[in-house]
Amino acid sequence: MTENIKNTFGEQGPWFSVLCAYLLQSLSPVLSRRIIAGVVFFASTCMPGGGGVCQTGITALAQQQVEQQDITQIVSSMGSWGNRDDMEHGFNTFKTNSRLAVACLIDQLRPVYISKVSGGKTDSLDRKGLQMVWSIRALRFLTGGIDFDAPTKYRFGKSEDEKNRKQFLTIHNKANLPFFSVWMSRDIAYIAPEDAQLEIIRKWKKWYELNKNTFQFGPREGETWMKYYF
Repeated sequence: MTENIKNTFGEQGPWFSVLCAYLLQSLSPVLSRRIIAGVVFFASTCMPGGGGVCQTGITALAQQQVEQQDITQIVSSMGSWGNRDDMEHGFNTFKTNSRLAVACLIDQLRPVYISKVSGGKTDSLDRKGLQMVWSIRALRFLTGGIDFDAPTKYRFGKSEDEKNRKQFLTIHNKANLPFFSVWMSRDIAYIAPEDAQLEIIRKWKKWYELNKNTFQFGPREGETWMKYYF
């Protein structure tokens, strides 16, 4: 955090800049927005030269914090998306800061202990499963289609449900499974076994660390998130 403050305000940044940065990283979205307004007003009216670099730095830092809070809240609510408006709002927000959205999405990726999810279910395990499925969809969308798969040592059962799960997860590749695969006519997302999920999550984290400073984040021209639904 110290380096971020130095980069924004310089070695001789005013004390209230440091205080502002700390508070913005510690408080709720509502209080953060109030602090943003108050600190920017203070910088522009009470400090010598307040209309210059100092105010610009504070505004940029505060805006980034608000964007991060908005994106984090949307990511945590993805498992409860119930209509097209929720989805459109979420993806439109991600597009405003695609790099930050990708970072937040990857940071919260976790394996889920459930074999399938559909939008009509609402218990907590289904919501967590849907959150991960939507996270992978969003990552594909914001990276121009990047995706990862992985092998599994899991042995699929003989029940009808397990047969369907295996069929859809191996439909394109028998050796490596995607994080999920959708039975389109029923809108059921079958989720890969835990070992494959963990490996896919590891690949996403490694990819981001290697590419976060050079990759051009954001949807590709003409693409919509529906392209990556399945």
